[in-house]
Amino acid sequence: MSAYFSFLKQRLSLEIGSEAKDAGEFRAHQLKAVIGVTPLMMAANVIIASIVCVAFSTKPFALVTYIWAAIIFALAFAGIYSWRRSRSHPFHGRVSRATLKKVALNSTMLGFVWGALSLISYPGGDLASKLVIYRIWS
Repeated sequence: MSAYFSFLKQRLSLEIGSEAKDAGEFRAHQLKAVIGVTPLMMAANVIIASIVCVAFSTKPFALVTYIWAAIIFALAFAGIYSWRRSRSHPFHGRVSRATLKKVALNSTMLGFVWGALSLISYPGGDLASKLVIYRIWS
C-alpha cells in the first residue's frame, strides 16, 4: 500500500512540475494573441474617440471631452509603441506572470479612461449625447 502512495506522490509531483513548465508557454501564447490584435484595437480606440469628439464638439463639456480623447490617444500610441518594440525583441517561448500582470494593468487603465467618458458626459448631456454613450458601451 505504501508503494502505491509513493507512486501517486511521485506522479503528482511530476505533473505539478510539468504544469509549472507549461504555464510559461501558455502565458506566451496568451501574450502572442494579445500582441497580434494590439494595432487593430488601438486603431479602434483612436477612431471611436475621434467620433466622440466630433459628436460632443458642440456640447458644454466639449473641452473635457477633448482632454479625455487626448488621454485615449496617448494610451493608444503608447500601446502601438510597445507593440512595435515587442516585434523587434521577440520573447523566447516563456512569459512570466509579471508580464501578463502589466498587460492587464494597461488594459485596466484604458478601461477606466473609457469609463470616465460616462462620468464626464452622461449627467449633463442631452438625449443625443446619452445615445452616443449608450451605443459605445453596447
